[in-house]
Amino acid sequence: MGVEVKVTPTQSSAPTPPQVGGGVAAPVVDYGRYFETDDVRPIAVRCNDQFVYVTLADERTISTPLWWYPFLLNAKAEDRAKTELTHVGVWWTVMDEGISVKSMLLGWKMRKAKKPGGTNR
Repeated sequence: MGVEVKVTPTQSSAPTPPQVGGGVAAPVVDYGRYFETDDVRPIAVRCNDQFVYVTLADERTISTPLWWYPFLLNAKAEDRAKTELTHVGVWWTVMDEGISVKSMLLGWKMRKAKKPGGTNR
């Protein structure tokens, strides 16, 4: 003899998702969870005079211009090589500064970033 369970819908306290053309609900995506997974954990980092390159656990290599990070742009090459990898980014021990994989993927520059000889685009 089984037990019958009756489920009745209840009103949710969650906000209603925004509507897009045609009354279709826009998808609600928690992008934060994509930046803090083991797949996007940094496993290697290197810099040259123009870019910082980070290799991720899923074997992608991402890069961003060095000028986005004035502390790196103005650092000596040997100081750029002294890093600690964290679960979410890279820390330069000599400069006591770091960047996250999320900021690299989203194109976030440091506030004081100035593109050499041009605009900040």
